[in-house]
Amino acid sequence: MISRSITLGQTVDEAAFLFYSLEQACQSQLLAEAAAANGVAKKIIPHEVAQFTADSVQTPNNFYLEFQPDFDLIVAESGGQVLH
Repeated sequence: MISRSITLGQTVDEAAFLFYSLEQACQSQLLAEAAAANGVAKKIIPHEVAQFTADSVQTPNNFYLEFQPDFDLIVAESGGQVLH
């Protein structure tokens, strides 16, 4: 099964960070499901806690700042080369 995802942002940095975050969230969910299948109880975060966290950190400026170290690493590792 091939899964495709799309993320959108006001900037490329924002969209890239959201894509990376989505990938990390999916990996975490798969690990939680695997643990639950082996008898480890899931701990569900209350909606209010999740909403507070989302409201605190989900801003375009934070997305930009979070992505910059990854972008700088990609540029450094590629020697500044752009792949086509």
